[in-house]
Amino acid sequence: MDDVFDWPGVLRRINGNAGLARRLLTDFFADHLPLRIAAGHGEDVRRLVHRIGGSAGNLGLTGVAAAARACEVLLLSGSPPDGAEWRSALDRLETCIRVARDGVDAVLAGLPEDSPAEGRAGGEYPVSPGTLAALLADNDLAALAAVERWHAAASPSPCNDDILEAVRALDFTRAASLLAVEEGDND
Repeated sequence: MDDVFDWPGVLRRINGNAGLARRLLTDFFADHLPLRIAAGHGEDVRRLVHRIGGSAGNLGLTGVAAAARACEVLLLSGSPPDGAEWRSALDRLETCIRVARDGVDAVLAGLPEDSPAEGRAGGEYPVSPGTLAALLADNDLAALAAVERWHAAASPSPCNDDILEAVRALDFTRAASLLAVEEGDND
């Protein structure tokens, strides 16, 4: 999924604010899906493709950013935005946006709707520690979304914060060992 969506990178850029990431990603897809580039002309089309590429890059949508850059290069080369080569590049960009949307939706579906502070509920876990441990053991990227939900509901502790940080850095081995320590302390 890293070649489509870099969730850890997005979180690093916005200091771990998953709620802000949700809003920015939702707004991006609302603005650019369905894509409406084909109707534009000249410099307006180039600016739109450039804006899509820049926004996608900042939001960790690596595949979309690359496809937008390819469209922009094509436009800068003087190719008219109505030929077969342009249509092919535009189709690729549209496909990348749809694939990215699916990947983003999968990650966002696992996040709590509330802010982490509002989501804490003294010991009730929407994701069980056992489920989270299994995802970590399998190096499953679903752990990214699961740990956000788990962290929002878990009792506040420095160890829980370290587990969240390790998963965001894709260090599942460290996160699993920290989770084992934390759960051992709670027995």
